[in-house]
Amino acid sequence: MSLRVDLINQNEKRSGSRINVRTFSRIGKFVIPAIIIFILGTQILNYKMISSQLNMLESRWELDEPRQNSSKKLAEKLRYNIQTEKELEAWKNSRINWHKQIQAIIETTPGTIQITSVIISPDFNTEDPPSPPKRTFRLTIDGKNSGEGAMDYIEILKNSLEHHKSMTKIVESVQVTNYEADTSDDATELDRVFQIECMYKTLPEDTKK
Repeated sequence: MSLRVDLINQNEKRSGSRINVRTFSRIGKFVIPAIIIFILGTQILNYKMISSQLNMLESRWELDEPRQNSSKKLAEKLRYNIQTEKELEAWKNSRINWHKQIQAIIETTPGTIQITSVIISPDFNTEDPPSPPKRTFRLTIDGKNSGEGAMDYIEILKNSLEHHKSMTKIVESVQVTNYEADTSDDATELDRVFQIECMYKTLPEDTKK
């Protein structure tokens, strides 16, 4: 039989392993600060790089900002000019050669009819004006006729206007809106007054006049 007596106190015992808690503690004193310093250094470098890039972008912006503002102004001016051009083109396309319309009245009026007035009235849409603007015209002809069959001559004038080459493409309708006895002091029983109204199509439209 063998007997072993341990005469070392518990707090005096030493581990036979080379790696122990004290070793980890010593290593930690150097490694942890090194890791912290590395992380801080990396963050500082990233901050400096980002700051440098930001400064570079700000410098570029300072150089490009006047040109960008100038480009915006030019773009706004271009849009305004395009809109103005469209409106001017619309006004051009809505123009009617009125001398041709008057010539048509002269050419189609029978010799027994006397024209007393010709009134041209433009109509605009003021409630909700379109862009480009559009116009509608009304041509009102007042006149008088004498003798039997006066209405027949007025109908001849109406039909002739309706089918005249200067009016067929742009006139919507031609109507006799008034026909009655002439009440003037020097009128005879056979004298008649009348009114013919020509309504034009809304312009501009894809029609050559």
